[in-house]
Amino acid sequence: MNRSLAALGALVLGIALGAALRAVDHAGLLAAAELLRPLGALWLNALKMTLVPLVFAMVAKGIVTLDRNLAGGQLLAVAVPLMLGLLAAAMLTGMAIGLAIEAVWPAVPITIAPSSAPPPVPSESLTVTQMLISLVPANPVAAASGGAMASLVVFAVIFGFAVSRSAEQGSDAITPVLDQLAAAMLRIVDWVLLFTPIGIFALAFGLALDNGLDIAGFVARIVVGYGLCAMVAVLLGYLVAWIGGGIEPARFGRAIMGCQAIAAGTCSSAATLPLMIETSERKLGIPPAIGGSVLPLAVAIFRFGSPLCSGAIVILFMRTMGLPLDPMTLLLGGAVLILSNMGAAGLPGAAVMYAAWAAGLQVLGLPLELVPLLIAANALPDIILTVANVTGHLAVTSVVARRLRRFGTVGVPALGASAAAPSPAARSAAASECSLDVSSPSASLHATRGRHPPT
Repeated sequence: MNRSLAALGALVLGIALGAALRAVDHAGLLAAAELLRPLGALWLNALKMTLVPLVFAMVAKGIVTLDRNLAGGQLLAVAVPLMLGLLAAAMLTGMAIGLAIEAVWPAVPITIAPSSAPPPVPSESLTVTQMLISLVPANPVAAASGGAMASLVVFAVIFGFAVSRSAEQGSDAITPVLDQLAAAMLRIVDWVLLFTPIGIFALAFGLALDNGLDIAGFVARIVVGYGLCAMVAVLLGYLVAWIGGGIEPARFGRAIMGCQAIAAGTCSSAATLPLMIETSERKLGIPPAIGGSVLPLAVAIFRFGSPLCSGAIVILFMRTMGLPLDPMTLLLGGAVLILSNMGAAGLPGAAVMYAAWAAGLQVLGLPLELVPLLIAANALPDIILTVANVTGHLAVTSVVARRLRRFGTVGVPALGASAAAPSPAARSAAASECSLDVSSPSASLHATRGRHPPT
């Protein structure tokens, strides 16, 4: 949290000083100010150099994990498709909210000059057939070097399935390599993020020199969009538990209040996992076999509030940058953002923002210079967003329990029935699963290598 506040402070200071120098319009001061721009470009390029191997390793490893879990039985065969469907619905809902915000608070165009070659701009004339063909790369290496992140993600998904089906879990040599590759890239990201306040200050300073206080309005729209969507995600979590899980909103709210408080205080779904498992069993009547399996998986891949916020912010970005809202491009970018969010399990703060957003921005033709603004602007809404994610974890678990009961799965009582309290050994095991050091992305990744990776 301290790093997030430092980033927010650097953003505010950079915008204020840059706008002030722009207003003064003194040639000597402006010339001296230009000396700061390379610092921001250097910091951002240091992040960019990890993008291709990081995205490939995390998406491929996530697909391996999901595919092997899906083979594990009826419970996960119900849970995973349900989670993916809700994530897609959240993304579309977020895009609708973004359009509503745009209608009420129209964008003021700003200029963001990419520090390197800009990503390819989506074309309105691209047909559905052409887009589908372009998704399968004839040369994955060339696709990666050319910034075709959607093609790289597709190759990573296919590669992940191939690895999962070609060797049994624990006997293949490729999965550990993916783990180590992602860990190495995250170690580099961790080193770069130590200089986050300096990088964000330099980038914000340069943006304010180019755009004046318009950049402050742009950041304000991001903060408002994040906060509004996070609150909507919390409410939708109650709705999912009510309609899908059969738990009335008042009862659901009373039951999960403690989990929401821990989530708000820690800004970490992983730190809330032991209490969520206990709450699901004692207060929601969810069988231990379901709560103990679905909740860790939900923490790993089902960050319900994140795609909802991403959908809205993408619309705001594209309107501000003057890019067309092509439906196929938005759907493709949304799919990549969902996959990236699933692959960002276990990463804290700024690392989550980078891992979850970078590939999607590239697909949509948006500059990666937007990532530092997201890192800083997310400092305050992150509290509500974590509450939304935890609410979603418990809501989707209640839906899975209800569906399995309807399917007549043995050992699944009706929701609300008394459930045995978790044993001290079970609570200890749950606590050990999420007792990770969230001070660095690489430490978090190593902590996710157990059976159920936290996020």
